[in-house]
Formats: sequence, C-alpha cells, structure tokens
Amino acid sequence: MPTPANVEGRSFADLLGHGPPRPPREAVFAMFQGGTNESRGVRTARHKLIRNFAPRRRHELPIDISNVAQRARCPTVELFDLARDPRRVRRRRRRPGLRRDPRRLSERLWAWLDAVRDPILRGPVPTPYYREAIAEYATRRAGG
Repeated sequence: MPTPANVEGRSFADLLGHGPPRPPREAVFAMFQGGTNESRGVRTARHKLIRNFAPRRRHELPIDISNVAQRARCPTVELFDLARDPRRVRRRRRRPGLRRDPRRLSERLWAWLDAVRDPILRGPVPTPYYREAIAEYATRRAGG
C-alpha cells in the first residue's frame, strides 16, 4: 500500500523481512504537547536536542526536594550526547569546538517546524480546556 503524501512515517516491513532493508533516517523529529510542557526535538544517531517552549522543572528520580538542582528550571534548549550518555542524564555543556552541533541541530529543527507548519511558531498552543473556557466566556458575553 503506498504511503499517503502527508504522512512522514515509514513502513517497518523491511525490519520484518519484507523487502530490501533501508538505511535508517538521518534524523527523527518529535513534538510533545501536554500539561505545561510544550517542547519539540530532533534526534540523530549521536545527539538529541530538545527546545522547550514553556517553562517547566526538571524531574529526576528519585526526587530529593532538598536538592536544588532537581528543582531547577529546564533550559530553553537541552542538548544530549547519546554516545556518551545514552540515558540522557547529563546535558552537554558548552565547550569550545562543540558549538556547531547545537546550531546545526537547532537549524534542522526550525526547518522541520516550518515544513510541517507547527502551530507553536504562531504562539502557545491552547489546550482543549482553554478553548472550552473561552467558548463559555464568549456565550456569557453574548448574553446566552
């Protein structure tokens, strides 16, 4: 069955022994929208970059509320070196010679967000609760 033009996914048939094997994608992209977390990301074989569009806190398990680092705000951009840190425990620090990777990944992410017309580029994405509340407010204002 042919893949529709608006679908970015790929068939797993080759992994199940059907058809010739295909090389893995050079990068995969992700969006997470839930609660107070609005983030987008790109992952390559070596790195993972997450761009946070809403403030949130880091959550490390087990949680120790006396540990200030665990209560710290997540940075706007998080970069992980998956070869050295596959569990993404340590964010990569900016060091000389490492500046190209975040910029290259960040540019790929921005290009993908443009290509898929991600609504986050027009502002925060309203939740269904927000839409329902505003609809009730509009009805109230209209006298209904």
